[in-house]
Amino acid sequence: MKPTVKPVSRRALSWCAFTLLLAGFASAQTILLSDSFDESPVNEVAETFNANLAATQGGTLAPLTYNIDSGNSNAAQHSNGGTHMTLATFASPDGRGFGRVSLVKDFATQANAADQPLRVSFTIATVFGYDADPVRWVSFSIGNTPNQFITNHSIGVLFRANGATQTLSGETQLGGTPNWNANDLVTITLSGTGGVGSAFSTNGSEATITIGANTIGTFTLSQQTNAFLTFSAFNNTAHFGGANIDNLNVSLVAPNPDYDTWAESFTPTIGLPAADDDNDGLSNQEEYAFGLLPDSGASVNPIAVPLDKSTGTFSYTRRDATLTPLNYSVWFSTDLSGWTEDTDAIEGTPALSGDVETVPVTLSALAGDPLPDKLFIQVRAD
Repeated sequence: MKPTVKPVSRRALSWCAFTLLLAGFASAQTILLSDSFDESPVNEVAETFNANLAATQGGTLAPLTYNIDSGNSNAAQHSNGGTHMTLATFASPDGRGFGRVSLVKDFATQANAADQPLRVSFTIATVFGYDADPVRWVSFSIGNTPNQFITNHSIGVLFRANGATQTLSGETQLGGTPNWNANDLVTITLSGTGGVGSAFSTNGSEATITIGANTIGTFTLSQQTNAFLTFSAFNNTAHFGGANIDNLNVSLVAPNPDYDTWAESFTPTIGLPAADDDNDGLSNQEEYAFGLLPDSGASVNPIAVPLDKSTGTFSYTRRDATLTPLNYSVWFSTDLSGWTEDTDAIEGTPALSGDVETVPVTLSALAGDPLPDKLFIQVRAD
């Protein structure tokens, strides 16, 4: 199962590179469903979308089945070479084709029971066709019924093959149209009014949408009642088109009051976790997690003391651990192709300054003894 992609900051040293990975948001999450679509063995037969769900899905509700509405198309499959959800469409005699895959599950039930916002995220690997014609697109929508189309959903985003996007509620454009790029993380958070509580009870409803590093905005919606998830691919020319989707994650989000406290300590107040208020390439969430300044483009390096090869020690800064719900872990790699958690790494006593602590770390023998000539260290906050 591939991890959800999050912004990464790399700090290169003479023989070692540090990577600080934010693996999560500034809030605790309960994962209801995750799906990597990594089938084993690979099954590329059309319309076998529910094959091997137990092997690819995780979360408290897994496994969940998918509903396929092939429409005028003839392909909607669980994976493409074992790595993606694939929606593929072919032209019908009238020159139009569509295919839809939806989860036969109303996630509003869990959101209401916990009275928490519902967050859905995924990556788009490709939207494909014979060319970049914008009439080839894929959409993601949340609405009252499975297999909802782009014009009858409650909230959705349309991704065109030429890179353009549209954010819609029914047929109404909500605004914000940043281009999408391959492997951008798309996130839709549905909450009650003010960003707290369930969007599907009587709290009111709003949606916050991000694509990659761009926050499209927070939009007020009519009161939402159901949360069926649907991916649709569409092609209205006489050619083949479709899309590859990956890393689906559906979760409940418990509020993190400490992020709000931290954000409000700055003037002006810092924005949403996924935003980058000082345009330094690090999200507000990364700066919150690692004790950096979100209003200073020069505050980008949480490595307080570089790694000493002879002792296997280094130090990094982070938010005071008694304030934040985040958990921190140390990982290592020799080639960046795979990462191993150093479960035996030892954290020394942090030195606290205000609400930021400097944490000394000693790597264990798992990372090598002596340490290898090329080593990559990653500190994760989730």
